[in-house]
Amino acid sequence: MSRWTLTDGICIVKLLSTVYLLALLTFIVSCGGGSSSGGSGAGPAAEVPALGFSFADVSTDTGIDHSWGIANPTAGSMSEVFGGGVGAGDFDNDGLTDLYFVAGDIDGNRLYRNEGGNRFTEVTVMSALRMKGSGPIFCDFDGDGLEDIFVGGIEGDPSYLLQNTGNDTFEDVTAASGLALTVANTVSAACGDYDLDGDLDLVMGHWGAQQQADTEHLWENTSSGGSISFRSSSVESGIAATIVGESSGGVLGDEDIDYSFTPSFADLNGDGFPDLAMVSDFSQTQVFINNRDGTFTNTTNAVIKDENGMGSALGDIDNDGDLDWFVSAIYNVTDGGNVLSIGNRLYENLGTGEFGDITLSPAGVDRGGWGWAACMADFNNDGWLDIFHTNGWENEADGDNYETDQIRLFLSAGDGSFQDVANRVGLRDRGMGRGVVCTDFDRDGDVDILLTNNNSGGERSVVYYRNDSADSGNHYLGVKLAGIAPNKAAAGARIYLTAGNVTQMREVMLGSNFASNNPPDQHFGLGETDSVDELRIVWPKLAGADPVADTVLQNITADQLLSIDHPDL
Repeated sequence: MSRWTLTDGICIVKLLSTVYLLALLTFIVSCGGGSSSGGSGAGPAAEVPALGFSFADVSTDTGIDHSWGIANPTAGSMSEVFGGGVGAGDFDNDGLTDLYFVAGDIDGNRLYRNEGGNRFTEVTVMSALRMKGSGPIFCDFDGDGLEDIFVGGIEGDPSYLLQNTGNDTFEDVTAASGLALTVANTVSAACGDYDLDGDLDLVMGHWGAQQQADTEHLWENTSSGGSISFRSSSVESGIAATIVGESSGGVLGDEDIDYSFTPSFADLNGDGFPDLAMVSDFSQTQVFINNRDGTFTNTTNAVIKDENGMGSALGDIDNDGDLDWFVSAIYNVTDGGNVLSIGNRLYENLGTGEFGDITLSPAGVDRGGWGWAACMADFNNDGWLDIFHTNGWENEADGDNYETDQIRLFLSAGDGSFQDVANRVGLRDRGMGRGVVCTDFDRDGDVDILLTNNNSGGERSVVYYRNDSADSGNHYLGVKLAGIAPNKAAAGARIYLTAGNVTQMREVMLGSNFASNNPPDQHFGLGETDSVDELRIVWPKLAGADPVADTVLQNITADQLLSIDHPDL
């Protein structure tokens, strides 16, 4: 019997490899994008109307105490400069988004419980884990309804898998899990059920790893009996054969180096099977379409041309029912017009998993500085997804200073164009931005922003922006799905919301924004509409099983969080 409840209100441009080599020789490590100044040929953008919303920096009031750093930096290491990040999930099942921070080796990692009201309390268990780590993610790998934590290791430190045993405790099960990685630098990770057997598999990015026969990107979940286990399936899936491609001016060498940063499982062609979108540096970003038999086909073509992809965000940017793709990168154009790196890319899904490039026209989102983690969210609740990303790098390149570059919020005008309104709405941080989480932390009906900085000295390592949209006059609907075990997060489900003549779509993804992720609950802005005509849930498939009937709800009052159970619960 289905149950549903309502909760009120509740690197680089070719930043010429010579520049990189110079940086290495001077021990100014670098990797990854561009200044907001300078011309780019961006398409004209429609005038965004009065905004009616803003953000308040409440970082000092959250109770979060975190910084990232390396006690004895490895000479020439880039992963130690761009690593770290934050994972987001609900480890205690209280309906609020909790956080797990990786601190490097200067301190222990920290797990924070969301207490509501934008306040967090540290949960000390497992906080003693001290490592050079990156890209933590919450995923329920054993299907017991408790989210476990995976965190990647960099510069020789191991990755860890922490099994949630309840009562705020975690057990290190790395050794027994089979996740014995031999490749270097697990920067980001994502979860999804690529083989449709019901459990959550794992995919990783390994920037800086030397190519080997088994590239260890894709891991099949083989858990059973309450124990978590994985086996590498990179080779048999076809991923390993092409994921390390020819690079463009790679700082570590032009051949046989894996520059993958940010993976995501997402159904790009709408067939119900998760595909793989892998954002990578030095022209190695790739698309792998699921063949529905455990293998993938690399369908990357000339349209996918981001030169220094770092962050990734997938969502239905134009409300046409498929997943579009934003890739943050480096924008660097000299005063003389010499294009050293073309900047961010926005790829429009043509409905088949193939893409068109709409970055310059009509979108105009290329000028993002030195971009890192990205997310798509409807920050002003007008019914259109916007784009946010962090940025920053610690050295000057060809006259552009990325050390004080401001974060970006590209606000959708609803006609395919965007404007950077970060300064207008109070998003003014200029730190060494890396990870980001975009979600409604305080359950007040708008999407807040938490970002991590790798600033020297640890200052403003966590920046927390509370979204204050009371003056916008727009409505919203939050949706949280409960799937059947072992995929209790309902990863892969699609939610279609129709209000008036507009249908929005969200896919539940446990993906990476770059060294960070958003939780699985979904947020819809409704504009001035105070009710939803229809909400339709297309539940994840299971291989060999009969399709599950869609859940359809009608005439839903806006401004609440809706919890929906799978029909078999």
